[in-house]
Amino acid sequence: VGALALPLALLIPWSRYYSTPSNASRWHWYARHNALAAGVIALGVLCGTLGGSAGLANTSTVFGVIWLVEKYAELHLESGWHGWTLIFVLSLGLYRASLWLHDHPQFVASLFEP
Repeated sequence: VGALALPLALLIPWSRYYSTPSNASRWHWYARHNALAAGVIALGVLCGTLGGSAGLANTSTVFGVIWLVEKYAELHLESGWHGWTLIFVLSLGLYRASLWLHDHPQFVASLFEP
Protein backbone atom coordinates (compact mmCIF):
# COMPACT_ATOMS: atom_id res chain seq x y z
CA VAL A 1 0.00 0.00 0.00
CA GLY A 2 2.89 2.38 0.75
CA ALA A 3 4.28 1.98 -2.77
CA LEU A 4 0.99 3.36 -4.09
CA ALA A 5 0.12 5.90 -1.42
CA LEU A 6 3.21 8.14 -1.51
CA PRO A 7 3.47 8.65 -5.29
CA LEU A 8 -0.30 9.03 -5.52
CA ALA A 9 -0.29 11.64 -2.75
CA LEU A 10 2.45 13.56 -4.57
CA LEU A 11 0.79 13.29 -7.98
CA ILE A 12 -1.46 16.33 -7.45
CA PRO A 13 1.22 18.87 -6.42
CA TRP A 14 3.46 17.75 -9.32
CA SER A 15 1.17 19.53 -11.76
CA ARG A 16 1.99 22.96 -13.12
CA TYR A 17 -1.68 23.90 -12.75
CA TYR A 18 -1.83 23.16 -9.02
CA SER A 19 -2.23 26.40 -7.07
CA THR A 20 0.88 27.43 -5.14
CA PRO A 21 0.97 29.03 -1.71
CA SER A 22 0.86 32.79 -1.98
CA ASN A 23 4.20 33.29 -0.21
CA ALA A 24 6.22 30.99 -2.49
CA SER A 25 7.40 31.79 -5.98
CA ARG A 26 5.65 29.65 -8.54
CA TRP A 27 8.83 28.37 -10.25
CA HIS A 28 10.61 27.50 -6.98
CA TRP A 29 7.60 25.62 -5.66
CA TYR A 30 7.08 23.78 -8.96
CA ALA A 31 10.75 22.81 -9.26
CA ARG A 32 10.93 21.64 -5.64
CA HIS A 33 7.92 19.36 -5.98
CA ASN A 34 9.14 17.90 -9.27
CA ALA A 35 12.58 17.22 -7.78
CA LEU A 36 10.86 15.44 -4.91
CA ALA A 37 8.78 13.47 -7.42
CA ALA A 38 11.82 12.38 -9.40
CA GLY A 39 13.61 11.40 -6.19
CA VAL A 40 10.69 9.35 -4.87
CA ILE A 41 10.29 7.54 -8.19
CA ALA A 42 14.02 6.86 -8.56
CA LEU A 43 14.27 5.66 -4.96
CA GLY A 44 11.31 3.33 -5.47
CA VAL A 45 12.85 1.82 -8.60
CA LEU A 46 16.24 1.50 -6.92
CA CYS A 47 14.92 -0.08 -3.71
CA GLY A 48 12.64 -2.40 -5.65
CA THR A 49 15.43 -3.53 -7.94
CA LEU A 50 18.10 -3.95 -5.27
CA GLY A 51 15.70 -5.35 -2.69
CA GLY A 52 14.25 -7.97 -5.00
CA SER A 53 10.74 -6.48 -4.93
CA ALA A 54 9.64 -6.43 -8.54
CA GLY A 55 6.25 -5.01 -7.54
CA LEU A 56 7.83 -1.91 -5.96
CA ALA A 57 10.13 -1.35 -8.93
CA ASN A 58 7.32 -1.78 -11.45
CA THR A 59 4.87 0.39 -9.50
CA SER A 60 7.50 3.13 -9.34
CA THR A 61 8.11 2.72 -13.05
CA VAL A 62 4.38 3.15 -13.74
CA PHE A 63 4.29 6.34 -11.68
CA GLY A 64 7.41 7.51 -13.52
CA VAL A 65 5.62 7.04 -16.83
CA ILE A 66 2.56 8.89 -15.50
CA TRP A 67 4.84 11.73 -14.36
CA LEU A 68 6.59 11.91 -17.75
CA VAL A 69 3.27 11.96 -19.62
CA GLU A 70 2.04 14.77 -17.37
CA LYS A 71 5.23 16.77 -17.95
CA TYR A 72 4.95 16.26 -21.73
CA ALA A 73 1.31 17.37 -21.67
CA GLU A 74 2.26 20.48 -19.69
CA LEU A 75 5.06 21.29 -22.14
CA HIS A 76 2.75 20.71 -25.10
CA LEU A 77 -0.03 22.92 -23.73
CA GLU A 78 2.27 25.67 -22.45
CA SER A 79 3.99 25.84 -25.84
CA GLY A 80 0.66 26.45 -27.53
CA TRP A 81 0.83 23.42 -29.78
CA HIS A 82 -2.37 21.97 -31.21
CA GLY A 83 -4.42 19.81 -28.84
CA TRP A 84 -5.08 17.09 -31.41
CA THR A 85 -1.35 16.59 -31.79
CA LEU A 86 -1.15 15.88 -28.05
CA ILE A 87 -3.93 13.31 -28.33
CA PHE A 88 -2.24 11.70 -31.35
CA VAL A 89 1.19 11.48 -29.66
CA LEU A 90 -0.33 10.07 -26.45
CA SER A 91 -2.33 7.52 -28.49
CA LEU A 92 0.83 6.36 -30.25
CA GLY A 93 2.57 6.03 -26.89
CA LEU A 94 -0.30 4.01 -25.43
CA TYR A 95 -0.34 1.77 -28.49
CA ARG A 96 3.40 1.03 -28.12
CA ALA A 97 2.99 0.50 -24.37
CA SER A 98 0.16 -1.97 -24.96
CA LEU A 99 2.33 -3.95 -27.39
CA TRP A 100 5.17 -4.04 -24.84
CA LEU A 101 2.83 -5.09 -22.02
CA HIS A 102 1.40 -7.83 -24.23
CA ASP A 103 4.92 -9.21 -24.68
CA HIS A 104 5.79 -8.82 -20.96
CA PRO A 105 2.72 -9.93 -18.92
CA GLN A 106 4.92 -10.57 -15.88
CA PHE A 107 5.25 -6.79 -15.48
CA VAL A 108 1.49 -6.43 -14.93
CA ALA A 109 1.36 -9.49 -12.67
CA SER A 110 4.15 -8.17 -10.45
CA LEU A 111 2.17 -5.00 -9.75
CA PHE A 112 -0.26 -7.09 -7.69
CA GLU A 113 2.31 -9.17 -5.79
CA PRO A 114 2.94 -8.23 -2.15
